[in-house]
Amino acid sequence: MVRHNLWNINEEHGSTIQRISGSPVAVYAIDLNPSILTEDAEFVYFGPFMQYMSGVTDTQVKWILEYRSENPGIRDGDMFIANDRGSGGASV
Repeated sequence: MVRHNLWNINEEHGSTIQRISGSPVAVYAIDLNPSILTEDAEFVYFGPFMQYMSGVTDTQVKWILEYRSENPGIRDGDMFIANDRGSGGASV
């Protein structure tokens, strides 16, 4: 039951991104990586979309936690968009 709930949450997450993004890449290529991670960036569940780069999601979140926790600070409800090759977005 938990596994199916996590699947549905991530599927809805990806579908929401596709509906509101306006990006042909997200809508037609389905190139997005919804994931659920713990507060210290350990994987819980991947979304059923583009799996190829999902393996670096934790690296990006760990980078944000290390370099953005103090400046600008991270508070409840904050969101970060990550597309940085140096922090795990792609192989350099």
